[in-house]
Amino acid sequence: PQKEIVHRMLSQQALRRADRLICVSDGLYRQALALGYPAECLETIYLSVDLDIFNQERPRTAARQRFGLPPAGPVVASIRAIQPIYNPLQIARAVPLILHQAPDTHFAIATYNSDPSLIGQFRRILQDSRVENAVSFIPPQHDERAIADLYRAADVAVSVAASDGTPASVLEATACGAGMVLGDIPALRDWFEHERHALFVDPKNPEQIAAAAIRLIQDQRLRSRLQQNALEVIRERADSDVMYRRSLALYRELLKTG
Repeated sequence: PQKEIVHRMLSQQALRRADRLICVSDGLYRQALALGYPAECLETIYLSVDLDIFNQERPRTAARQRFGLPPAGPVVASIRAIQPIYNPLQIARAVPLILHQAPDTHFAIATYNSDPSLIGQFRRILQDSRVENAVSFIPPQHDERAIADLYRAADVAVSVAASDGTPASVLEATACGAGMVLGDIPALRDWFEHERHALFVDPKNPEQIAAAAIRLIQDQRLRSRLQQNALEVIRERADSDVMYRRSLALYRELLKTG
């Protein structure tokens, strides 16, 4: 719609037929307004997190044991798919830079929805830098409680997408207590502030990724402050119970007026 007038007209026509429009992010809300949809018919109901599952209640040592990760020392987790849009090779290039200043760090790399050629390139970067022993590749997990354990195991979680909506994995990892290193993109700026809730970096810059991770590893006070501030955002805006009640209220209102 931003580039093609025909697409814009079709989008506006579709929107005119809707009694209400539910947006899952502030960015989509702004796009709907730009297309002329009336603000009084717009609702923002965010993608949400089941805080009964994604939380900090299970001990970190137990979570690490589940995946064969070291019980002591910092763990950095890459939590997004091994696909080009998530810049996995920039994370691979950041690994030796982090180890240079924090040599006892271990890395947990999620491999769900992986591009085999990118995994091969990721491994070659590690091998060329002679740091492959510091990295564990975590197979796809199909149980939410196992995914929560992966997030709990991490002191630092990295998501450096070049483009994104509201990523559930970022919200879930935040709820599980990981300090977040995030690609500086508008969708995440709608949720978090740099140096208040997370550290934002250029998603294509391994030096920035490494520097942010090292800060969170070495400065526990900073990491704790960011974690607590970010958790407040999750509780206020991403609790699935809260979003469920908002959705239900909207549907009941529509049934009464329809």
